[in-house]
Amino acid sequence: LRRSMFGDNALGALNIKMIEVARRVGAASKFTGSGGAAVVFCPDGPSQVELLEDAYHKAGFVIEPVKVIPSLLNDIDLKSISSK
Repeated sequence: LRRSMFGDNALGALNIKMIEVARRVGAASKFTGSGGAAVVFCPDGPSQVELLEDAYHKAGFVIEPVKVIPSLLNDIDLKSISSK
C-alpha cells in the first residue's frame, strides 16, 4: 500500500529489494516503518529460513532473528490499557 501511494523513489531501491528477496523464497515480508528494516515470516519453517538466510546474505543484508515471547503484563496492566 505504501509503495503504491508514494512510489518506488520514496521507498528506495534497497528497501524494495529487501522485501522482494524475502518474497522470492515464499516468505511474508513487510516494511517496519521508515525504512532500513523488514519483518519477515517464514511459514514453511526452518528450511525456508535457511533459504531466506542464504538469499539475504547473497544480497548483502543482515538477519536479526526475533524471539516472540508471551506478554509480561499482568491483569491490572491489561485493564489500564484497554480502558483508554
